Parts: sequence; C-alpha cells; structure tokens
Amino acid sequence: MPEDLADDPGPGPLDRARLLEAIAFQAEVAGAGAGANATMRVVTERARALTEADGALFELADGDEMISQVVTGAAETSLGTVIAATAGMSRLAVTSGEVQSCTDSKVDLRVDRKACRRVGLRSILCVPVSHRHETVGVLKVFSARAKAFDETDIAVLRMLAGTVAAALTQQQLVEQLGALARTDPLTGLPNRGAFEEEAWRQLAFARRQGHPLCFGLLDLNADRRHRDTPAYTSTDQLLRETSRRWRAVLRTEDLLGRWRDKELAILLPNCSTKHAVQLCWRLREEAPAGQTFAAGLVAYQGSETVLDLVARADACLSRAKSKGRDRTVAEGLVDID
Repeated sequence: MPEDLADDPGPGPLDRARLLEAIAFQAEVAGAGAGANATMRVVTERARALTEADGALFELADGDEMISQVVTGAAETSLGTVIAATAGMSRLAVTSGEVQSCTDSKVDLRVDRKACRRVGLRSILCVPVSHRHETVGVLKVFSARAKAFDETDIAVLRMLAGTVAAALTQQQLVEQLGALARTDPLTGLPNRGAFEEEAWRQLAFARRQGHPLCFGLLDLNADRRHRDTPAYTSTDQLLRETSRRWRAVLRTEDLLGRWRDKELAILLPNCSTKHAVQLCWRLREEAPAGQTFAAGLVAYQGSETVLDLVARADACLSRAKSKGRDRTVAEGLVDID
C-alpha cells in the first residue's frame, strides 16, 4: 500500500456522519418524488445545514447570466451583493464543470473582494450541477470564516447536486411523456384531446374580448391517384407532408391538429369566415402532389361550446364531401369549389 494512503486516517466520525446524512437525504428526496423546484429548495437548505455555512444559493445558468432560484440563510438579506461578489466563481464552475473553492476571499482573484468584504464573505464553495452532460447550474455555500469548507463538504455538495440533477432529469422525462400524450405521433400535430383543450381556452378568450374566431374541419382526399407519386406512396406520408406544409402557412396564433383518420382541424383566432375561406385556397396551393380536400368552416357565435362548433363544422364538411369533396362549405356563405 502506498505510504501516503497508509497514513491517511480517512474521514473522522463527524465527516462520516455528514456523508451518511447526505446519502440518507438523497434516498429520502428520491423516494418522495418531488419536482425539480421543490428539490432545489430542500437541497439548498440541507446544503447550508450539512456544511454549517452561513448561507446557500442555487443558481441556474441562462446564457451568460446566472439566475438565483433558491436563497437561504445570510444570502436572503444581501442577495444582490452576494451574487455580485461570487459571480465569477459561478461562471467558472459552469464553463469548466469543476468545483470552485475559495478559502479566503481577501486573496482570491475570482471574487469581487470589495463586495465580499461588505457582506463578510471569506469562504465560498461552488459545485456545478450537470444535466444531460451539460452544466446547467451551481450549488453554492459561503461562510464568514476563512477555510470554512473541506473535502467532506465538497463530497456532500456533490451528492446534493446529483440529487437536483436527478430531479431535473425526472422532470424532463415527465414533460416529454406529457408532450407525447398530447401529440399525434404521425404528424407531430396536437392530437384531438390537446386540440379540444386549447379550443376551450380560445373560445373563452374570444368571448371575453368579443373577437371573431373560426373553426374548420378538413378531410383530405388521399385516394390512390394522390398516393401514386414517387414521393408519396402512402396516406401516412401525405398526411405528414401536408401537416408540415400547412403549419408553415398558418399564423403563430392559429391552431392545426389531427382530428381523426384523414381529417385535420383548424382554429383561427381573430379570423372571419370569409378570411378562413381564403386561407383554404392558400392551403390547397400548398398541398403536396395535387392533394385535394373538403372543408367545413363555421364562425364562433359567442356563447356555444366546442362541441357545438364541431357539430356545425361537421355538417358543413358533410355537405362539402357530398358535392364533390374538393370543395369548401362555409356556414352562411355560398359553397366554393
């Protein structure tokens, strides 16, 4: 055994106790399944307690800026100065992905020494938090005493930073699953459930503001004639490409969704039926491989439900399909080929 390791007594009883407490805390947080924000808060508070620091911060990186998410202890009363005093260390921890330790701010060029003196900062420990192989923030503790933190404190903060990273990963997975549950897998458009949910919000807004709103159902005529092209050999390919092109035509506030089978739905805020008909002409021009469609359009009347709109639009769509399929029927207007 190397001599330096043979002489190393290892962590003392107090160090072991802190490490064991940090491990137990990790298991406790993981078992609780708390969200990322709640985890940041309890981790920052526990970091201050386990390292016996005067204050602690959790910061997330936003470009070149560091945004404080959680503040505990002495940092709460002088946050602006603490951030200014230690900003250099935070940025270094993010860019390098390595722990930054200041044992005495009086002689450390990485900190704003005047600012440190104003708020009584002598020791600072800044540990990076990584998520998906990228440093996204820092967990930081500070003390009014020089040389206040040791290797055990670094180990403890690394464990706690890992707890936050795990919570961020879990939250991202939950968000991704939520997005998948609301998205049509073929077209990438909102599925019917997500579309209806947003439609209820848009109807309520239009009612409050007295703004016009138009809703439409569009049924693609994806028959063999349209599929027999080199680029589009299936209805799925036509649907996918049509959805992609139509999204590029619509305004940011417009909503396009997969309704059922070959039907798509559109919701057009601040749009009259006349303008919705003109939009259908534009969509026909953008449809791939000579794709045609039947459309049924209705205007919101100010008090009806989403189900009422759907029923009226469906009736218009049925009329359009019975008159040749490549046709737009807008309630209250002359049918348009």
